[in-house]
Amino acid sequence: DGRAALVEARIVARKTDGTKGAVYLLSGGFRRTGGVVTQIGATAALVSLEDDATYAAAFDIAGTTVRVRVTGIVNDTVDWRSRILTVSAP
Repeated sequence: DGRAALVEARIVARKTDGTKGAVYLLSGGFRRTGGVVTQIGATAALVSLEDDATYAAAFDIAGTTVRVRVTGIVNDTVDWRSRILTVSAP
């Protein structure tokens, strides 16, 4: 408890036939107090580029876990890859 963290997510999406793609760089601040995780301010979408505006990536919180959520297109098969960097202070 009492931690604060910077989470950076680098995300790449590619439709398996190669006709669509997307890239994202998200940065967010989070803190945990009393067992509750809260986002500090809003997510900074430093890069958000996509061939189709339906694609999306965002942070969310599930219980005590910060997650990266991605959205594709119905009936498209999409490969998603990410690299997550977390820096925290006690």
